Amino acid sequence: MRSSFMNSIGGSALALFCLQVAAVDIHEQHAALHRHVHRSAQQPQTYGGHADQGAKALAYYGNWFIYARNFNVSEIPASKLTHILYAFANINNETGEVYLSDEFADVQKPFEGDHPVANDTNLYGNLKQLYLLKKGNRHLKTMLSIGGWTYRKNFDNITKTDQGRRTFAKSSVQLLKDCGFDGIDLDWEYPDGAVNSENVVKLLQEVRKELDNYSQNLTGNPHFSLTGAWPAGPQNYQWLKYQELDQYLDFWYLMAYDYMGPGFSNFTGHQANVYNSTQIPRSTDYETNQAVEAYINGGVPPEKIVLGMPLYGREFQHTTGLGQPFNGTGPGTWEAGVYDYKDLPFPNSSVKYDPNVIASWSYTPSRNNSLVSYDTPECAIDKVKYLQSKGLGGAGWWEISADRPCDQSDSLIKVVTDRLGPLDMTANVLDYPYSKYANLRHGMGNETLCGTCPV
Repeated sequence: MRSSFMNSIGGSALALFCLQVAAVDIHEQHAALHRHVHRSAQQPQTYGGHADQGAKALAYYGNWFIYARNFNVSEIPASKLTHILYAFANINNETGEVYLSDEFADVQKPFEGDHPVANDTNLYGNLKQLYLLKKGNRHLKTMLSIGGWTYRKNFDNITKTDQGRRTFAKSSVQLLKDCGFDGIDLDWEYPDGAVNSENVVKLLQEVRKELDNYSQNLTGNPHFSLTGAWPAGPQNYQWLKYQELDQYLDFWYLMAYDYMGPGFSNFTGHQANVYNSTQIPRSTDYETNQAVEAYINGGVPPEKIVLGMPLYGREFQHTTGLGQPFNGTGPGTWEAGVYDYKDLPFPNSSVKYDPNVIASWSYTPSRNNSLVSYDTPECAIDKVKYLQSKGLGGAGWWEISADRPCDQSDSLIKVVTDRLGPLDMTANVLDYPYSKYANLRHGMGNETLCGTCPV
């Protein structure tokens, strides 16, 4: 998830808290797979990552995308993905209660075909649209992502107590029941230090227990996923108790980006390189391969690691090339210095790729001698080869609105998923008999996903 340096090396973009009014021009701040199985109560509780289920292909969708971006759920390329991670729910830092961060966007906004009335008990907003999307694409699982860079500090206090962890688990699973999710995604940035590294294990244990308890009340005992977004910087992942965490996780999403950028780097460099550069060492502060090896050596099965990739680039201006000083950056698509992939490369740019590092960039002399680090299709293809050589479980992206449409040959999601091999086609859950929303309890009847703008 896109981030500032504090959030980098596996950071997450922030979820901005929206006002419950008409469309608000919201800008991101700097900041940043499950297997769905039907099992009986007697089957062993082993989770995620088996190669015979197919590759994971996941993407984050932010609840604020309906505002300035005008990117609606109906535009998600469901056939190319196995999981959508809906970002972000917030946490009460005193009680541990997990709650929706923008109720207007999440459950209230009317889209085409919606006709809410006073005292309505129906689900609307993005979450109705997500349910309809997965109803029409039975392989697509939806996850509620909790935390992110904006809400990162809200984990620390509440995870110190049994009560805080229980409240977190019960309230997050209640949102899953009410809103029709297939699982919970934990985005704590970061559970470092001796105390937090212990508490994140206890937190996952509590959430896993609540998910399984809920499953026992449903026909077929469907399995609900528990996943997490994890850092690629050694100063953060060194604290992780891999094997203790892994027993509760369906898969690990590795945030393999934001390694370098304006505002947190001294020199220009690559933001998502797989290997360090021996020719220009100052251009690679971190590397993905080192993180992957650390997770695997720590006991994480490689097939449970999903490799995160950026759908954006970071710009350095007034520079002569890689590993060189720079001065400033541009305005960005939504935040300073950060450009959506669909806006790159700039006109009159030269685009280059280093296969030894597995990283690409553009250089534009006419734009204040601009250098942008971003993934090109050529780079993305080699990342697929890399993750396959390591036996990893799939690929994921922050964030989906920044890609080119998937009917274009240079869409990065298309480029990658066309080469991943068979995708995870395990079925999602459609039965939510305990939801507080009447239309969700009845499976939305004959409604289908709206394909046009909201009303």
